[in-house]
Amino acid sequence: MDAARLLEAARVPSCVCEEERVELARYRDLVAAAATVEVAREKAAWPSRLARRALSVAGFVKRDHTSLDATHARLLAYEDRVAQAPDAAAAAAEFEGLVRVAGDVHVGSHKGGCNYDATEVIAIIFGFILFIIPGIILLIVFC
Repeated sequence: MDAARLLEAARVPSCVCEEERVELARYRDLVAAAATVEVAREKAAWPSRLARRALSVAGFVKRDHTSLDATHARLLAYEDRVAQAPDAAAAAAEFEGLVRVAGDVHVGSHKGGCNYDATEVIAIIFGFILFIIPGIILLIVFC
């Protein structure tokens, strides 16, 4: 299976490139600028909850959910940390930690590339359908 071709066919980015990084930074800043810690927590957790919804939909495709289960657990742990954030800046820092990209994330077999199985590709596509941030989150956490 060529994940990059499937993502391209679905008109979904196959990398976390400059445009996606700008979107993540914009969203992090939105969380940090929230008027209250409660609003910041909600904003920080919302894309993760949507990403988990995408995982649930993708789970119907394949019975072996190993990577989906691990990603689901990682997102729940993130949401737990966000729920404990003492202020908006801490919630934004948790979001930044979740989506931190060490180098370029590109789909494919070239050096440094990410390889996704079919179920992960489906989850990524659903993530982008729900909202761009959950799709980017899934590109990163599956990599």
